[in-house]
Amino acid sequence: MSPDKSITPNAIAGRASFAVILALIISIPLGISPWLVERIALKQTLLHVMTSAGVILIIALVFARRSVQATSRPGPRIVLFIEKTPTSLILLLYLAWNIASLALTPYRLIALIELERVVILLLIFFIAAAASHNVRRAKVALFLMCAVTAVICLGAIMQVADILPAGFGGRIESSMGNPNFLAALVSMIMPVVAAFGIKSRKLKSVSLYHGLYALFCLVLIFTGTRGAVIGLAAGLLCLGLLTIILAPRTELFAALLKLAVLLLITVVIAVSTISAPNSPFRRLASLLRQIEMQESEETFEQNDAKGASFPPEPSRVLNPRLVVWDGALSMIREHPVFGWGPGAFQIALPDHRPADFRSRGGASKTDHAHNEYLQIGAELGIVGLLLFGLFLVFLFKKSIRAMMSSNVAETGGGSYIIAGVLAGIVTALIHAVFSVSLRWAGPSFVFWFLCGVSAGVARHKAIAGTTKKSMASIHLPRWSVFCLFALSVTFFGGIIVRSVAAYISKELYADARTSILSRDYDAAANLLDHSITYDPVASRPRYAAGYVETQRGDFAAARDDYLALARLAPDYADLHRNLAGVYLKLSDIPSALAEARRAVEIDARAANYLLLGICQFFSEDFAEADRALEAALHLDPASATAWMYRGDVAVSRKNRGAAIAAYEKALELGSKASEERRMLGNLRALKNQ
Repeated sequence: MSPDKSITPNAIAGRASFAVILALIISIPLGISPWLVERIALKQTLLHVMTSAGVILIIALVFARRSVQATSRPGPRIVLFIEKTPTSLILLLYLAWNIASLALTPYRLIALIELERVVILLLIFFIAAAASHNVRRAKVALFLMCAVTAVICLGAIMQVADILPAGFGGRIESSMGNPNFLAALVSMIMPVVAAFGIKSRKLKSVSLYHGLYALFCLVLIFTGTRGAVIGLAAGLLCLGLLTIILAPRTELFAALLKLAVLLLITVVIAVSTISAPNSPFRRLASLLRQIEMQESEETFEQNDAKGASFPPEPSRVLNPRLVVWDGALSMIREHPVFGWGPGAFQIALPDHRPADFRSRGGASKTDHAHNEYLQIGAELGIVGLLLFGLFLVFLFKKSIRAMMSSNVAETGGGSYIIAGVLAGIVTALIHAVFSVSLRWAGPSFVFWFLCGVSAGVARHKAIAGTTKKSMASIHLPRWSVFCLFALSVTFFGGIIVRSVAAYISKELYADARTSILSRDYDAAANLLDHSITYDPVASRPRYAAGYVETQRGDFAAARDDYLALARLAPDYADLHRNLAGVYLKLSDIPSALAEARRAVEIDARAANYLLLGICQFFSEDFAEADRALEAALHLDPASATAWMYRGDVAVSRKNRGAAIAAYEKALELGSKASEERRMLGNLRALKNQ
C-alpha cells in the first residue's frame, strides 16, 4: 500500500514551511514598527520568532529523514539545505565567512547581533524555498504578500490625507518606520503585481492587479525615495524583456498591451504628483541643481588659483552619501579580505570619514553606508562581497533556465511568477546602490522571501522531471545536521552571550548613575562607555552618556551619543530636545532647529515650544520665534525664560512696548542673576529711548 501523501513527513514539513512563511508575511505590518508601540522590542521579538520557527522546522525535518529516505517516490523536495545546488552551498559559505569575520573583529558583541540577523535572513530564504516547491503555494504566499503590502499602503494614504501623522518632513512611512523602507517594500512588490496582471486573462483580475499597481505607485511617489524609483524603472525593464521572451506569439500582443497600460499608469501618476513637496522627481531636480552648484564652485576654485575669480554659488556636497562612500572605500582598502566584521561599520566609520565631513554636508548620525555593496565590502571584505554576488548570479542563472523550461511554464504560471519575482529582486538590487534598506526587518525579509520563492519555483523543474537523482538517493543527515549545528550554535550562542552582556551592561549603568548623583562625571563617562560596549542597543546608557558629556562640556561627544540613541528611539521627545540644545552649543543652528521641531512634533509641551522659539530666534526668524514662544507661554504662563526671550524677540522686531512688558514680566517671575542683569540693562536702554 502506498503511503498517504497527506501524512508523509514531506507533506507535513512542506505545509509547516508554508504556514511559517504565511505567518511571517502577516506579521510584517504588525511587528515592524506600528504606530504608538515601542519599535525595538517588537522587532527583536519578531526576529526571535522567525529564527525559532526556522530552527524548529529544521529539527523536525532532520528527525523525519529516515521516513523520507524510505519513500519510494521522489516527492516534493521540501527538505531544507540538502540539495547540492550552488545557491545553497554559496549561502552556507557566506554564513561561514560571517563567522570567520566574527572571529577576527574586535567588536564581537555587535558582530554577534549582526550575525543573528544574517542567520534569520538565510532561514527565511530556505523556508520560502521549501514552501515554494509547490507553485500553487508560491502563488498564495505572493498573493498574501501583495495584500499585506496593500494594507501598509492604505496606512500611507491615510498619512497623505493627514488622517495619520507623517514624520520625516512630510514623507510617508506608514508602519515601516522610514520612507526608504516603505519604498523598498513597495518597489519590490510592484513587478510581482505587474507580472500577475500580465498573466491574468479575466478582466476582473487584470483590473484588480492594475488597481493595486496604481496604489503602490502612488505610495512610492509620496515616499520621495529617488533610489527606489530608479530601481523600479530597472525592474520594469527587466519584466518587459522577460515578458517578450516568455509570451507565446498568440499572446504577445495582449501581454505587451497590459504592460503598456501599467507604464501609462506609472507615467500618469508621476506627472500628476510631480509638484508634490516630497516628489522624488523634485528631489532629483534638486540634486541636479546641486551638481551645477558643485561644478560652479569647482570652476571658481580653479579660476581663483589662476588669479581670475568670480563669486561662487553657495553649495554643499553633491550628496552626503558620497562622503560616506569615501569612508566605506577607505575601510575596504584598510581591511580588504575579512573586513571589519559584521555590524562594525557604524563603529569604524568615524575614523575613516574625511576631516571636513560635517562642513561638506555629512550627517554625524550616519551609521550605514547608504550602499549595500559598500557596506558588505567594508564589514565582510571583498570575499564576502564576491560570495553575495555569486549567490545572485547562480540564483538568476537557475531561475532563468527554469523559467524557459516547459515544466515550469505549464504549471500554474510558474514562469510568470519567476519573471515577476526576478524583476522585484532587480528593483531591490538597484535600490541597494543608494540605500541599505535590505538590512532592516521589513524590506530584508521581503528580499530574501522573493529570492527563496524564485529558487523554490525554479526547482520545480527538477521535481517535475526525472533527469536528476530522486530524493531517496540523497544522503540527508550530512547536510541537515551540519546546517542545523551551524545555525543553532550561532543563534543560541548569540542569545546566551547577549543575555550575559545585557546583565553586565545594566550593572555598569547602575554604577554610572551613582557616579552621576555624586557629580563624578569622569567616572560616569567611563562606566557608561563600557556599558554601551556590552549592550549597544540599550537606550538608557546612551541617554545618560549624552547628559554626562554635556556636563563635561564635550558637546561633540554628547551629540554623537544622542544621535546614536536617535536610531534606537527615534520618537523620544526629550532626546530631540537635548540634542537641539547641544547643537546650539555647537553653533549648528539649522540642526538645532530641525531637532527642536521634531521634539515639538512628538510632544507639544511648553519646554519644547520654548526651545523651538529659542532656535528660531538664533536663526533670525523672529516671526516664527514669537509664535513658538507664544505657544510656550500659553502652556506655561509662569515661564520666566519664555518671557525673557519674547522680550529679546520684541527688541529684534523693534517693538519697544512689547519688549518692556515681556522683560518686566520675566523679572516679576524671577530669573537667573545673569539673565536679570541683562534684562535690566535692556529695560533701561528701552525706557531711555
